[in-house]
Amino acid sequence: MKILETRTYVGPNIHSYRTVIAMQLDLEGAAETPSTQIPGLVEELLRIAPGLQTHECSKGVPGGFVQRLREGTYMAHVAEHLALELQNAVGCQVSFGRARELSEPGRSRIVFEYEVAEVGKAAGRTAVQIINLLLEGKSLPHRQHFIEPLRQLKAEYGFGPTTAAIVEAARNREIPVIRIGDCSLVQLGWGEKQCRIQASTTGGTSCISVDIACDKWLTKQFLQEIGIPTPLARLVQNPVQASAVAEELGFPLVVKPSGGNHGNGVTVGVNSLDQLEAAYKGAIENDERVILEQQVEGNDYRLLVVGNEVVAAAQRIPAAVVGDGRHTVQELIDQVNQDPRRGEDHAFPLTKIVLDPMAIEVLAEAGLTAESVPPEGQTVFLRRTANISTGGTAVDVTDLVHPEIKAMAVRAVCTIGLDIAGVDLVCQDVSAPLRQSGAQVIEVNASPGLRMHLYPAEGQPRDVAGLIVNHLFPLGDNGRIPVIAVTGTNGKTTVTRLIRHILSLTGKTVGMTTTDGICVGEEQVCQGDTTGPWSTGIVLKDPRVQAAVLEVARGGILRSGLGFDYSDIAVITNISDDHLGQDGIQTLEDMAFVKSLVGECVRPGGHLVLNGDDPLVREMAERSDAKPIFFTMKGSDSFIRQLSGQGHTVVARKDGRIVVRMGSKETIVASVETIPITLQGMADHNIANALAAVGAVLAAGVPVELIKRGLETFGQQPEMNQGRLNLTQVNGIDVLIDYGHNPAGYQAVLETAKQIARGRLIGVVGAPGDRTDDTLVEVGRMAGRYLDTVVLKEDEDLRGRQSGQVAQLLRFGVSEQLPDASIYTILDEETAIVQAIGQASPDDLVVVFYEKLETVQRGLQLAAQENPTQVESLAFSTEGTVPRPNQPDIQVSQ
Repeated sequence: MKILETRTYVGPNIHSYRTVIAMQLDLEGAAETPSTQIPGLVEELLRIAPGLQTHECSKGVPGGFVQRLREGTYMAHVAEHLALELQNAVGCQVSFGRARELSEPGRSRIVFEYEVAEVGKAAGRTAVQIINLLLEGKSLPHRQHFIEPLRQLKAEYGFGPTTAAIVEAARNREIPVIRIGDCSLVQLGWGEKQCRIQASTTGGTSCISVDIACDKWLTKQFLQEIGIPTPLARLVQNPVQASAVAEELGFPLVVKPSGGNHGNGVTVGVNSLDQLEAAYKGAIENDERVILEQQVEGNDYRLLVVGNEVVAAAQRIPAAVVGDGRHTVQELIDQVNQDPRRGEDHAFPLTKIVLDPMAIEVLAEAGLTAESVPPEGQTVFLRRTANISTGGTAVDVTDLVHPEIKAMAVRAVCTIGLDIAGVDLVCQDVSAPLRQSGAQVIEVNASPGLRMHLYPAEGQPRDVAGLIVNHLFPLGDNGRIPVIAVTGTNGKTTVTRLIRHILSLTGKTVGMTTTDGICVGEEQVCQGDTTGPWSTGIVLKDPRVQAAVLEVARGGILRSGLGFDYSDIAVITNISDDHLGQDGIQTLEDMAFVKSLVGECVRPGGHLVLNGDDPLVREMAERSDAKPIFFTMKGSDSFIRQLSGQGHTVVARKDGRIVVRMGSKETIVASVETIPITLQGMADHNIANALAAVGAVLAAGVPVELIKRGLETFGQQPEMNQGRLNLTQVNGIDVLIDYGHNPAGYQAVLETAKQIARGRLIGVVGAPGDRTDDTLVEVGRMAGRYLDTVVLKEDEDLRGRQSGQVAQLLRFGVSEQLPDASIYTILDEETAIVQAIGQASPDDLVVVFYEKLETVQRGLQLAAQENPTQVESLAFSTEGTVPRPNQPDIQVSQ
């Protein structure tokens, strides 16, 4: 069995609304081998992944999957469950999976949820490896052989417990989460609403305040100057100074580096100059500046301050074991470390206890060694400090803290200037007033860990992550900006651009992705086909963006899923023949299934704008919880009433105007002829695109007056909708430029061209090479039906075809309609454009279907070399036909 393809989906996708990995498998010899034919398979799988015993599978009860194994199931199904359980074994909470046979014999696809992509992919590979070993009759190594590499990946790429808890709390409030890079830097929210976190450091955490908190000596000075009690201390920079200060302060002392964290380099209970020498050496390994501090007797507490409030408090207990009269200290440590909550790093709720030189020294002070057997009930401490990172535990005391101590902690944090901080203090009784408790602040920590509050060994866990999220996003604010997603076969780019234009009239900075690039406001930040999750991320990460309009193409959905969890509004323009035969999409129904994902991922109460004239699109209303808005080119009152009578909003072309029907109320938005992109109402497909855009901006709450202005100003300059039905003039010859690349797109543009032309129609015709032969022939047939002369060209990117193949298929279709004398084959796009314009007379119209707009521009420049000043753009007005050129489109140098 081998893996043929792996795809990682970052958002909702055609397999699931969850993040999943899809692996295509060639089962090879195992295609006909059920689980019952592999000796020892069930026992070996349960040894490697005992959690499989809880999998319900289709049986719907725990143990259902094991029952399926004993009854006989196929290997792809086994791989899917094993990939899930291997992830669960290292702490990833995943449960969704499925396995399906593909049409090709011996091929299957497994889909399984992941929490950390790197762990998920490795788990899939490991599952296949284990099954192959069992198929070959080989014995499996120890369970840890498979688990440990996954655990290491989880530690490297997964979130630590603090970040993970905050992320989970954000998701519980439906606040979007975007991971930045592969560390613990996370963006919560979108666009202008975003806030970034790294562990418990937030975008609102002052850099200078962090610097202060990281300098323990400077922190102590700050606190002393505002009257907050801290232990008497001195800063030393060499051993001689240290000895002199020790004599001054007296023993016992705490020795610690001025800069450091997690208790590194800290020694508590220094009682002699010999101990001071060792402690000093440990401290200077972390910072050359060392603090000697009088040791305060009492309990060790950590208070967590969020904003201006103490939200949690814990008493910290140093790492320790409790004797039972039978086991050695080392054995007791080993037993404690078996707790699944303990790990070797900060990714676990608790940290494993290590019997290192410091622990041995602490044992020696108590007259013990690692081989000593403590009597039953004796607590044996292994550290002087109570850090969780060195194996300590915590007891929740949040409800016990006296208000005076809380106020002192908040004042300390405000003085430093932190928004979130951990205040370490020592006192006899945290529930007593300040004077009685003798509380003194030891440190103020930036980016405090949350483990002790989330997972106390005793007492009530505190939802401190949720409180941090509430601090960043007050209740009622989910960190989202308005998101409008646009998909369909044709018209996506124009609709997206038009929506963006109208939204921008409201004063919002709009981020937009299209097949031509990414724009934020008026700035183009990226060029190219940018319609996938990566492009969506660029827009949603930009803090300037106040609303997003996202063109969503089939390819991005199939390759990576959506780049967002849900939108507020979705638009689906139409479904027609394009990309069939690719990625398993064979029929229009298959394509509709892919595109419908965009409609399904609209928030409840949001809006779904659908083409009421397209049956495949119209029925998508049944798959979504969003409120449907239908647009229609059928201007009959009966059809409009039929849709609006069902309680739907309808946007329609009626009597030469765009109207909105809500129940019995009908509102006129604009006259079709006043909308530039409709070319005085001659471009039916752009009227339909305008209807779709009107539905979306209505749902977004844009007033009708602004919608009208947006419709009537969009397209006044060609760059507003560049490459989409642009009319240009070269040496007196009218040239119409469009990106049509499928039969429906060709028909829409050529129907418009037929109405514009006063003489012959001459076309530069091509199509992408990855379309089916039948589609390419149909494109040619459509071109031949409308055009008088056809110049066939090919795209620079042949998409897997041999040179000349696409042109040959196009010619086959064209020749059904036109004689050979009217058909030319010039494969180079630039040369083909020059040739077509050269054949035209002043009354003719040349229609160019392009691959790259830059190539078109060069072709027009070459065609205009005899008279460069006559390369001009045409705009349509509501009076007469085509006015004289008024806006240059192609700049040609002399």
